[in-house]
Amino acid sequence: MGRITDYNSSGKTIAASTTVTFTASDCPSAGVVAYHIVMTGAGNTFNALSRIRVKANGVPFYDIAPDYFRSWMQRFTHGQMHYPANQAINNLSAAGTPVDWRRLTIPFCFIDREKSEEADVCQFPVGSQPTVELVFNANGVAGSAFIGWTETDIPARCWPKLRGEQANISASVTSGRFPIVEDGVLRGFGVETTGCSRARFVLNGRQVYHAQGQPANSTTVTEDVMLLETEMAFGGASYAVVAGTAAQDNSIQDPAWIKVTSGDRGSAGRSFFEAGTTAAWSGASSELGIYAIVPYEK
Repeated sequence: MGRITDYNSSGKTIAASTTVTFTASDCPSAGVVAYHIVMTGAGNTFNALSRIRVKANGVPFYDIAPDYFRSWMQRFTHGQMHYPANQAINNLSAAGTPVDWRRLTIPFCFIDREKSEEADVCQFPVGSQPTVELVFNANGVAGSAFIGWTETDIPARCWPKLRGEQANISASVTSGRFPIVEDGVLRGFGVETTGCSRARFVLNGRQVYHAQGQPANSTTVTEDVMLLETEMAFGGASYAVVAGTAAQDNSIQDPAWIKVTSGDRGSAGRSFFEAGTTAAWSGASSELGIYAIVPYEK
């Protein structure tokens, strides 16, 4: 069979400050490697979403803000998914005018592997009932959301976790820390670059990443930042559209995702994120994005 794609023709009503929910009666979960969402209503773009959440048997395993989701997709697909840098716009019309982006794909497969045989071993958690939640903010308008899906007959070997957690690191600190505890194999971290002067990750007592961030005298997130340079060097460009032109900004957009290839899990007391911050840092509410893979034990 390979991959097959289908959709549900019944839409869910969108309104401002509401949560649109799809359940097992709307979409399958067995063998699902991605859900596909489209939204009607001119204002129902990425800019109208405050959270993207997917649950298995009622427990969230994807729980992420749209800007972290966007940059995660761009980082792990090497810029192939051109989701909008400012959430509200993306593709250009023939006249070079930005047009609204009212669709998204929520993948569970390995999006950084080209062959489906390799990518699709990672799927929606086996044997679980699905719930997909789109949390709309006050920018939501009257419209409808529709869901589709792509399934595979390749046996599942693992399932993904993608979430944002409040880091509780204040602005203007030398070494703020956030403990990392994760039962899956860590594959990436999402970090705000604005106001981040230094980023360091230690997993199981071993430092796996340490880079300079934004200097205190810089106001441009893509300027003089080693954190961005190290990721762009290994395929991290996100190709943000430059509004009103046919040009593209070939640079990572904030927040940046840092790939982890060490194969470590986050053990309590021995794994943490450490950041130095300037006054430009958004404060204790800033989130750390975490991407992990949980293998099925044999």
